[in-house]
Amino acid sequence: MPLEITHVEVTDFAEAKRVFDSRADIRTAQGALSSKIYQSDDNPKAATIVIEWDSLDSARKYTDSAELKPAIKKAGIVGTPISYYLNET
Repeated sequence: MPLEITHVEVTDFAEAKRVFDSRADIRTAQGALSSKIYQSDDNPKAATIVIEWDSLDSARKYTDSAELKPAIKKAGIVGTPISYYLNET
């Protein structure tokens, strides 16, 4: 299954996790099979999001959706998220 791995910087990890968790049903409805957010061991403001998708098309549609932008702001993400899309072969 395809994975999306996104690295972000956050102002407050607890708030970012709360917003991330609150959107689980939205991600699932758009094709996410599983999703987790991790806090960096050595930088409390660095987070990595790992989402398994039903397809890369679903991943890109969700990431590019207009409705995600307010959630990114609400989560306290600063700068531009860096996303990688991976296919299992």
